[in-house]
Amino acid sequence: MTFSRRVDADHVLVLRDAVASEALHGLTLRNLDRLRAWEPWAAHRPRQDDTEAFTRAQMRSYREGTSLPLLLVHGSTGAPAASLGLGLDRSAGIGERGFWIDQASEGRGLVSLACHVLLDEAAMRGMRRVRLRTSVANARSIAVARRLGMTREATLRKAMALPDGPHDVAVFGRRIDDAPGPGVGRRAPARMVATGQRSPMPEGVQMSSSTAFPVSPAPVPPAPGPDAGRAGEALPGVVPELAGRVAVVTGGTSGIGLAVAGALAARGASVVVVGREPSRAEQAAAGLPVTGAARHLGLAADVSDEPAVERVVARTVAELGKLDILVNSAGISVVAPALEASADDMRRILDVNVVGSFIASRAAARVMLAAGYGRIVTLSSQAGTVAVDEHTAYCASKFALTGLVRTLALEWGGGGVTVNTVSPTVVLTELGRRVWDNDKGEAMKREIPVGRFAEPEEVAAAVAFLASDQAAMVNGADLVVDGGYTIH
Repeated sequence: MTFSRRVDADHVLVLRDAVASEALHGLTLRNLDRLRAWEPWAAHRPRQDDTEAFTRAQMRSYREGTSLPLLLVHGSTGAPAASLGLGLDRSAGIGERGFWIDQASEGRGLVSLACHVLLDEAAMRGMRRVRLRTSVANARSIAVARRLGMTREATLRKAMALPDGPHDVAVFGRRIDDAPGPGVGRRAPARMVATGQRSPMPEGVQMSSSTAFPVSPAPVPPAPGPDAGRAGEALPGVVPELAGRVAVVTGGTSGIGLAVAGALAARGASVVVVGREPSRAEQAAAGLPVTGAARHLGLAADVSDEPAVERVVARTVAELGKLDILVNSAGISVVAPALEASADDMRRILDVNVVGSFIASRAAARVMLAAGYGRIVTLSSQAGTVAVDEHTAYCASKFALTGLVRTLALEWGGGGVTVNTVSPTVVLTELGRRVWDNDKGEAMKREIPVGRFAEPEEVAAAVAFLASDQAAMVNGADLVVDGGYTIH
């Protein structure tokens, strides 16, 4: 696979691949102290294998036609100057662009020149609208947006975690054919979001000094269908409420957790789906809707395994740049009369439902408190408010969650991190139907004023609210979604 586009007499945009990840790693480390001011991912010193994994993921996206990862290099020596990328969400007609530049190459206008070339590439791929997101304090990126003819469309409050605290993010935009730069074409309807909010790892690989870069045509992904990009086209300045946020959802491969992951993704968040089986986690993440600049990951971990959970948080920050939202949805239950329930069942349920929620919350809070922003939502149950027959261990775990969450809310609320629970009645997941599709379930429904059980999407909507900025003053609360069952 070959790609090359000349930017000026001395510099060329080339396709990134895995052959130069070692050189990229060196470039990253040389610029890391300077990048920390504006790049969330730069707060954590990347390892060589982090760079290699990111490069492989980017090239996989390129082969799938969902991204164009590029490196700006000197045409004769191969020395790097900047890293740029164009991501393409073909189903929604939305793309993402990111960039960072080597300190030695600043002040030459190279980023602006390269961005004009990217605009041309966006037009060739059917894009019609371009957007750029950056911290409101990042004068250099804002200047790039102005030079590209963009106007400010929206502001995302506290959407970027940087060393000096959370930053508001300015969203700039324009249609590609409004004020075209050099060579910018006009093509079929679609939209692109170009973002100065960088990818979690440097969007590029360093090319060796001996590499030659012949100019050749770039492969162009298929044009979007006739409906691509129409969603939201009438309101180009509207930004999804969780755009720019990064969420981790434990127990996200099925049931309520999967519904929550979908709800957060639909509202613009990047979502990390966590489950015990790697293939199921990856499959669940791949099936989530992609909105704007979002990216999704599937990672494996047992929430009661402390090192595994900490690796999930570290991987999230390394690949997605930060962690804004944690949803503790992993949980287990045993249905049995108290006289027949075993002590092992009690220990295992408490270990997953309570200790697991504590482990994940603590690991996430370390990142969130450093950033001055976070939302932690734990799935509890009406069984944490009232007793449920034959659910001894489960009720004990959910009552315990109330004390855990309220204590964490008390300790972390002053640091910008809210901690809450959502407590549903029986939810019509596969497991819920299996346990409650019987006479006992029908009797319980008669005790619920609305006369039915909850749908997963209804619980997910409650979680999404608590994960949003609209719930900033909700802390240590329990949002009950039970149709009125517990008001008796």
